[in-house]
Amino acid sequence: MGFPGRRISRWIGPGALAGTGLFLTGSVEAVRNRTAVAKAVREWFEANGLPLFFRNNRSPYVIWILEVMGQQTQLSRAVAYLERWLHRFPDVSSLASTEEQEVLKLWEGLGYYSRARNIHKAAQQIVRDYNAIFPDTYSSILKLPGVGEYTAAAVASMVFGEAVPAVDANVRRIFARLLLWQEDTGSSTFTLLVREHMEKMFSIENPGLLNEGMMELGERICLRRKPDCARCPVGAFCLAFQKGEVERIPVRKQREAKIDRSYAVYRLFDTEGRVLLSAPKKRGIWPGLWSLPGILVEEEPSAAALEEWFGVSFGIDINVELLLPPVRHSYTRYRLLFYPVSGRTTETGAGGGSLVAVEQGKMGRLPFPSGILKVLRELAVSSSSAAVD
Repeated sequence: MGFPGRRISRWIGPGALAGTGLFLTGSVEAVRNRTAVAKAVREWFEANGLPLFFRNNRSPYVIWILEVMGQQTQLSRAVAYLERWLHRFPDVSSLASTEEQEVLKLWEGLGYYSRARNIHKAAQQIVRDYNAIFPDTYSSILKLPGVGEYTAAAVASMVFGEAVPAVDANVRRIFARLLLWQEDTGSSTFTLLVREHMEKMFSIENPGLLNEGMMELGERICLRRKPDCARCPVGAFCLAFQKGEVERIPVRKQREAKIDRSYAVYRLFDTEGRVLLSAPKKRGIWPGLWSLPGILVEEEPSAAALEEWFGVSFGIDINVELLLPPVRHSYTRYRLLFYPVSGRTTETGAGGGSLVAVEQGKMGRLPFPSGILKVLRELAVSSSSAAVD
């Protein structure tokens, strides 16, 4: 089964090297090279693929969760999260029946929390529309909330054997170097080209095995920086390697300008020892997550200024007891600087405003953004040190 959309019947763009014939559609040399590349990837993967636990039991639910976790995350880290996830949610029914807050808590640290919310919604849809049986075709998987072409193709090919190319950043990078592609690898033109080559290779090798092999090759060997070309099974067919251009390909896109923001972040205890928190919101930078209250600042603040600003912003009088060095955190294109503040309020509760007083023992069950977790850890270490002193 192929992807919808137009076909690319010839090599296009300045990425072409005249006369090489490496993958030129229709040429005898192209067929030979595609066959050799597919065979080399399969043999490398069979001999060197990581012995991951889920490969012995091709559950569509497990592969789906792993592929979503693996977006923006290294494979080893995603696998560690997957094991913990499956202990709590062993199947789609257990996931669908839980509260969103528990899903977000288990996702904590992976970032991009919309992925977790979509997984939860998709599980509920599978239970409702498919009687808790995971859909078994590319087109039906693609209809699930938050599932894009890559994830649907990965599950459909690796579990159900459907001949659909799973084209992620790793696969794009491999083909960019094989073909010495000198334009944007995120373009629809290049994606269609990669899919066409992959579809032709499916006639030679098992679709799921080839997809998985290509993904792992990009994850472990054909790295963006310092690729291990000496151990690459397709180096003999790689134009970038032959031309000494591996470090330059893929061509780097001009990155978006970073946005710098600084915040004073408060951990405050009321008179009963509870912590004041900002409750989850449906929209904003961290929807569905709890947070410490924060205030945008332009410079390193003093204790007196922090007390005054908090009173003006939240209508609660506080006494600042501890200021720590700033904690740095990056979020998409934002570079954040958090000034951790610890102190106490002069009253019980949250004062009837936008904050919530939470018992300290319950905080461990609440989901927080990664940057706020860093602040909480720094404050916990400093408080423990102060107690020992």
